[in-house]
Amino acid sequence: MSPSLIYLDLLSCPSPLPSIYHPGVMRPLLIQVAEPKRRGSIIAWQHALEGSCAAIFGSPMVGFLSERAFGYRPSSAEVDSMDPTLRANNLAALQRAISVMTLVPLSVCFVVNSYLHIAYPRDKRMWAEEGISTSRKDYIVDLDAFDDKLSEAEETSTLVGRRFDQRTAGQETTTS
Repeated sequence: MSPSLIYLDLLSCPSPLPSIYHPGVMRPLLIQVAEPKRRGSIIAWQHALEGSCAAIFGSPMVGFLSERAFGYRPSSAEVDSMDPTLRANNLAALQRAISVMTLVPLSVCFVVNSYLHIAYPRDKRMWAEEGISTSRKDYIVDLDAFDDKLSEAEETSTLVGRRFDQRTAGQETTTS
């Protein structure tokens, strides 16, 4: 099997790694460092910035690198009628450009996110000293208090229902 077919097979296989990064790394981190009322906005901004950068820089940089750095030569000929050498060179140029534009940003993310192993525990200790909690438990609903409020609401609903029943029963006797 040719290397280009192996490369194409690998590109077409869905990788579990990109789908693990956001729910497994970024969301838990952003949830812990953000105020509860700002969490949705912060996650949305993070996704928007990441998607915008990918759209703005990704494809144009692949084209730029393939032409300027890896020797892609544009051709107006149909792919089937192109010179086989030109086709092979263009394929290799595109493969290299896509590889660079995949591996370089992933490597940068790896290095930056690796710093979190140092910075986050230090920041968490600093927040604990300042009395700022990073624990989610501070934001979880107190279920006992919720049950008490629910019981009060049910009692109120029952009383209102009885009064309504009494009034409608009194109206039925006066109208009949």
